[in-house]
Amino acid sequence: MDLNPNLVVLGAQKSGTTTLTGILDQHPQVFMSKPVTEPAWYYPDEAMLNYIRKYRRTKRVASRSELLKRHMLQDYAGEKYVGEASTGYTYYENSKKLNIPNRMLKWCPNIRLIYIVRNPFERILSFYRHMLRRKSDLNFSDFAAGPGFAHAITTSCYFQQLSPYIKIFGRDKVLVLSFEQMCAEPLLTASQSFEFLELSCLHEVSSVHLNAGATPKERRSELKFTAATFSDAFTRLVADAKQFGELTGFDLTGWDLTADTWVSEA
Repeated sequence: MDLNPNLVVLGAQKSGTTTLTGILDQHPQVFMSKPVTEPAWYYPDEAMLNYIRKYRRTKRVASRSELLKRHMLQDYAGEKYVGEASTGYTYYENSKKLNIPNRMLKWCPNIRLIYIVRNPFERILSFYRHMLRRKSDLNFSDFAAGPGFAHAITTSCYFQQLSPYIKIFGRDKVLVLSFEQMCAEPLLTASQSFEFLELSCLHEVSSVHLNAGATPKERRSELKFTAATFSDAFTRLVADAKQFGELTGFDLTGWDLTADTWVSEA
């Protein structure tokens, strides 16, 4: 079967991509890949199969065609859009090393891309909470000093992640959405998405897997980054956010990016 996804939720990881995928899948003309929602379809063959076998618990997949038929198109009924949500596409090293934007352009020139973002500091804290599920005794200071922290910083640099795709596809093929807005007004996020896809809007959408949102203010004092370990990263994140806003027109005013909120002198 010659079928390449023509709708991709690129990320950002820990920014509500699972919820957004569920919202998109409620439209009668949108089919989101299932049971594997992140098939890494636009990776080169070997990288795709390695990813699927390691992270998606489909160790017996032997080929791209098998992945498509058995693990992506379950219950597909000819919908206009076939989508997937592999957030690894926008890891900067992945997109660069695997040449993903150009692979998408070659395989599906009319592809539509959606990228959802949240306050980058909140995203890092969400990543930390995710790490706690694997290691419940991991305190925040140890996390900030460990190897996972560098990954959390890099994947919170939205300009760096998204700009290769806008360079290849142009701004009109990429929709940028707000996690904070989706939490507050999921129907508005749905309407923006379906308008972008040139589909009719839905009158309602069901709530789907909405993970915890912003970190409560009373807990932020416990989760502040120390100036000694975070000053360079803080400067980098704020600069990247401003570049992201300039590139995409995304309104940053809803994000608290002040040092007083996120950085402790201790």
